[in-house]
Amino acid sequence: MGKISDWLGRAQGLVQRGWEIEIIKVFIVLAIYFAFLVLALTLYSALLRKNRNKLEPSSYTALKMVGRMFIISMFAAAFLNQFAQFQGTLLGFSALVGTAIGFASTQTIGNFVAGIYVIITRPFSVGDYVILPSMDIEGVVEEITINYTSILLPNHTRAMVANRAIIDARIINTRREHEKPTESKGQVQDKTEKSEKNHDSKRKDWAEESKELFKAIFDDDKVVKYDYPLVFGVDTSVPFSTIESMFSEIIPPFEQEFIASVTWNVGNVSRLETKYEVIISVSNAKDLLEIPKEFLLRIKRSLEQSTSS
Repeated sequence: MGKISDWLGRAQGLVQRGWEIEIIKVFIVLAIYFAFLVLALTLYSALLRKNRNKLEPSSYTALKMVGRMFIISMFAAAFLNQFAQFQGTLLGFSALVGTAIGFASTQTIGNFVAGIYVIITRPFSVGDYVILPSMDIEGVVEEITINYTSILLPNHTRAMVANRAIIDARIINTRREHEKPTESKGQVQDKTEKSEKNHDSKRKDWAEESKELFKAIFDDDKVVKYDYPLVFGVDTSVPFSTIESMFSEIIPPFEQEFIASVTWNVGNVSRLETKYEVIISVSNAKDLLEIPKEFLLRIKRSLEQSTSS
């Protein structure tokens, strides 16, 4: 009996040592995965910070959150997959959770994916004036999140539009990049002469030279404008000369008052009416919340006066 008890004691000691070795192995693997997880999160954060100026604040926050969740989930799955007892359970649990989420929140997930698509493809940016004809919505984009896009409407209320609806809708972004007006030959020569005179008397400091160098490298000679398309119809009984004189009277003072540029052209002509296309160009997108309506009111008043007389 004494020999049997000694053998059992030795066997129990070996089993305990085996469990201790397994626990040590688990902690070593965990430490390795944790180190790689920290490294991956650090690299991802550094990449986001490097491109932060190219992203909207809401887009930066959303990508930061989604990226971290994805990296942590991948490392957790990879760590559990190292242990045979978790492999089948992990696969079955993932399938069960995926099926449950798919049935319970198809619309939410679709909206989430649509939000990522909008953030990456950037059909518009915060501050742009957009028109969604199918939804009868237009206004200035104030915020783009994973789920919704906030748009300031002309009546100064806000519409929260689901991103899933946005990617299926027709989008008119009024943002345009125009070429900067080029300087005349006389202006360039004038600047050159002044520069030559001041060169000997006073040298530019390092900060100013660096600023000019940065501008020369990154300035793309573009000016951002917002071109609002406006279409209205006039009865064919109204002479074209009346329309021309009406635009000549309305546009110059309108441009001075609202600091805008207005161009017009003849659109479709039918037997009953003539369509006129007007483009109102402004530098500040929020000006388009009021200007198109005011322009149409002036057109309406002028047409009423011409027909009554």
